[in-house]
Amino acid sequence: MLDLLLFFLGIKSWDIDFFPVKKYYIQEKPKNSLKNNKTVNTLKLIAEETPSPQLEVYRIKTHKRPNRRDIIKFSIYTIYSILIFLLLSIQPVYTMYKYIQDTTNVKFLSSFFTHVNIPVIYLWEKKYFRSNHLEKQLRCIRFKTAVVTTFAIISMIINFLDITSFYNDYYWTHLFNNEILFFSLIVLEWIYSRIVLFLYAFSFMFVMNSHISNFKEFINDLKINEWCDDCEAPLTTIIKNVVIIRKNIETTISYYNDIISITTLLGGASLAIFIRDLIPSNTEKIIDVEFEDHDRYLIHPGIVYILCQLSLLTYMTKYAVQRNRVLKYIKSIEFINKFLSKIPDEKIHSKTNGKLDIVTLNIADYSSTTLDWIILGNILSEQWLDFTIFGISTSDGGLIKKSMAFGSAFLFCVSFLQNNN
Repeated sequence: MLDLLLFFLGIKSWDIDFFPVKKYYIQEKPKNSLKNNKTVNTLKLIAEETPSPQLEVYRIKTHKRPNRRDIIKFSIYTIYSILIFLLLSIQPVYTMYKYIQDTTNVKFLSSFFTHVNIPVIYLWEKKYFRSNHLEKQLRCIRFKTAVVTTFAIISMIINFLDITSFYNDYYWTHLFNNEILFFSLIVLEWIYSRIVLFLYAFSFMFVMNSHISNFKEFINDLKINEWCDDCEAPLTTIIKNVVIIRKNIETTISYYNDIISITTLLGGASLAIFIRDLIPSNTEKIIDVEFEDHDRYLIHPGIVYILCQLSLLTYMTKYAVQRNRVLKYIKSIEFINKFLSKIPDEKIHSKTNGKLDIVTLNIADYSSTTLDWIILGNILSEQWLDFTIFGISTSDGGLIKKSMAFGSAFLFCVSFLQNNN
């Protein structure tokens, strides 16, 4: 069902060697850097590997070489994607053009910042869904696709209940006097734009929820199970699992950081300009504010923007809570007794009839275990989640506040230039 949705949006990719639609796969398993370690090789700590078992570990992805029919088919599909992008770009281009014509009307500027997010998100989705990142994270894709579609339909219904807010000079479809053409174009744009928007928002939430679930499973295994009793270095195994968890979230950040930061900045600027224009400085009471038709429409994307930012901060907070749970547990007396208990040297000395090599081995084992414990604590204490743009962090909501400040400062500069002219 997800493939059908991606195909409809023009952002689906295939295992074919044709760049616009070529599928890319995230590397399943990193190379073992210890193979080149001289000490490890000397002590033969890594078993020799033969080619045969390795084929079971690595999935080799090959891309089909396209024939002439494939080239024609995927070229047509690429043109279809470009047409969708152009459709989504009409409104921001139109509002910017109208604002340039009349710089006193900042409603066009607010509308531009609101609508330019959609084509930007579409370009990001075109790139993102060429990878298999989402498929690797989600477990029930059919249900999650239904959620995206349902919210898109609800959003369209809400807009239909106030259709007059679109039929004015602030929306490009008013240029057509024919009502049939007007409704056809606006419904077509809504279908694509709403699905694009909610696919982006819910993809992030679903992926983050998957990371949180994986962390919860790791914590339960750490607390309930006897963690790798047969391992010679259980703490090292735990560190490896924590590093894998961290690597997975960093991969997600690498995909989502730029788009979340940009949409936050543009959305915050739009919201700030809209509020400053809707509520002038000389307004004494909120009830004195007068809403125009277009103002009512902009309230809808403003609410969606706020909800998306709250969801972002919520999932970041939930993930940080899970990480802190692990950090708190490894510092607990239960964990220390389980992994850091040391047999007294005197006891070993007496039991082994004074064999110093065994005593030395016990001291070395305890030292290495303690070092692993310190490393594990340091890894968990570091800041993992941090979406940034231009050096501004979103981990504490700083980007949202600075986006509002950017919008206010931009509006002030525009007003200043207008007064001087």
